[in-house]
Amino acid sequence: MFAKYHEKDLLRLLPSLNEAFAKARPDDPDVQERRSEMLERLEALKAASGGKTRIALVCMTPRSGSTLLAEALAKTGKLGNPGEWFNLNPGSNIEKMISAYGCQTREELLDAIYAHSATDNGVAIIKGDFNQCLPFIYDGLFQRHFDMVKFAMLTRQDVLAQAISRFIGFQTKSWSSLQKAETTEVTYDQDGVDKQLEFLLRMEASWKRFLGAHGIKYQAFTYEDLNKDLARRVVMIGRMLKEDVQVEMSVEDLSLKKQGTSRNQDWAKDYAGESRKESIRAMRTIEKKVVRQAERAAQEGMAQDPAEPADAPSD
Repeated sequence: MFAKYHEKDLLRLLPSLNEAFAKARPDDPDVQERRSEMLERLEALKAASGGKTRIALVCMTPRSGSTLLAEALAKTGKLGNPGEWFNLNPGSNIEKMISAYGCQTREELLDAIYAHSATDNGVAIIKGDFNQCLPFIYDGLFQRHFDMVKFAMLTRQDVLAQAISRFIGFQTKSWSSLQKAETTEVTYDQDGVDKQLEFLLRMEASWKRFLGAHGIKYQAFTYEDLNKDLARRVVMIGRMLKEDVQVEMSVEDLSLKKQGTSRNQDWAKDYAGESRKESIRAMRTIEKKVVRQAERAAQEGMAQDPAEPADAPSD
């Protein structure tokens, strides 16, 4: 069953969320005023959207172009103000929403996020990785809470390049071209890249297992798709939410720029070369083990099937 896979993750994530709820000050006059304004906006958004809340969740893996996509969606003026609204890190969007509106439950938090992030036509879009979204989707709360809920999955075909990008990001502390790097000195490490590769593959598998287990249909596209035809993907997400948008844009029209350099490509070649050599060595070792196993099996078979005694009667 799906439920068994992520119990440990929730035991780690939910305490942080509950701790943030415990710090809420719903009785504070300023908070009450902001909450009242938020609830008024919530009703106005529903009215503008035909009495329904419309929201999409972009199920992404890190370094897949989600920030670039968010900028493109926001640029339409009709597809919300996408962001990682489920980010639980200190000083994150969740903490800000809880503090601003005195949220004490996940339901109240979802209302605040929707009211804060939707455009005036009642459309909101959230992007997040699996761990960020898990406390809200695990029991179907996100799916039940809103009237029209759509899912899209954003991954990257070249997962090795994705892993290298994430590995470099941890060293530079820069996650977009708009964020100044703390250092430009980075060091290649095969094990470090390998850990990121494993992390990304595991997260993509978690997304697919969740969506499949819950019978959720989704639109799938990749980082490579965004680079090839960004406008088409933006229009596609608009149609998911019954919002017609006409856009002509490419990645070159956005403020975000590609961070990867020839260094990334060199590292990919190094990693792939090392992986091929390791595979060849491992195959040779495995082949020798297979031969030894066959020899032992043959010897054991002979020991269990002794020759007939010399004086055995003949038929």
